[in-house]
Amino acid sequence: MSSSVRLAVVVLAIAGAGWISGLAPRLPAVAAAEPTDSVIIDTCFTAPSAEHKISFNYPGIVKQVPIKEGEMVKAGQVLLRQDDQVERHEYEKARLEAESTARLDAAKADYEVKKKVFERKKNAGGGFTVAEIEEAELDVVFRENQIKVAEVDRQSAGIEANKQAARLERMELRSPIDGIVRKIGFKEGEFAEPDREKPAVIIVRNDPAWIDVKELKTWQVAKLKVGDMMDVRYPGEQTWRQAKIVLIDPVALPATENQLVRLELPNPENRATGLRIQVKVPPQLLGPAGEPTAASR
Repeated sequence: MSSSVRLAVVVLAIAGAGWISGLAPRLPAVAAAEPTDSVIIDTCFTAPSAEHKISFNYPGIVKQVPIKEGEMVKAGQVLLRQDDQVERHEYEKARLEAESTARLDAAKADYEVKKKVFERKKNAGGGFTVAEIEEAELDVVFRENQIKVAEVDRQSAGIEANKQAARLERMELRSPIDGIVRKIGFKEGEFAEPDREKPAVIIVRNDPAWIDVKELKTWQVAKLKVGDMMDVRYPGEQTWRQAKIVLIDPVALPATENQLVRLELPNPENRATGLRIQVKVPPQLLGPAGEPTAASR
């Protein structure tokens, strides 16, 4: 075989090998990802597990605001305080009247005097007329009733003192929970009224946070129970967190056959709520063929 022929054969062989390799299927590169049977709901958001909108009970001037927005507060901590100078004077007056026995002691002493006068006239052996004796007797009855009036007045003063004490207490707004100050509605010196539409302060609790999952169908929710755990994570994170089911809505949506499931997520770092979060659908909630339903995508 001539050299030219051998060269042609080699060229044809190389070309044929290239043509054959072009027919071979090309396998895609395998990237690290979630298992193919995993379904992730990415339309959920975190929410506070508690939110309290607190308003004043009485109109008045805001005297003190010892907190700031974004500050951590403890249950029972004073948030805002109204000017209570007048109410405090009223309380002190009622308290003194309730604790004082002077009026009652005077009524009792007066009664004892009138009682002795009556006894003396009655036993005087005709020294006083019937009218004078009856008048003395009526005076004793009157003084006895004055003792009862003094006792009632003292009790009323005690009730008024308790009422004023309760009013003073309610002029201080205290946090009902351990939480974070989300918003303060008034500054020191401003006039505040009992307006539920404009709360004086809003306190939220972000630890734990809540996640409402609304995309599951009723047949899927039927396989879950309160106390079960589900995996969740924030977008961009690699590690899944455990969230516990704390509520299964007892009423489903008839139009869509969806049923709400609420998750409780520990949030010790007090990360802000209202953030998007992903929820992994457990394998037992996938469709018969291993595929998610449209509501679970």
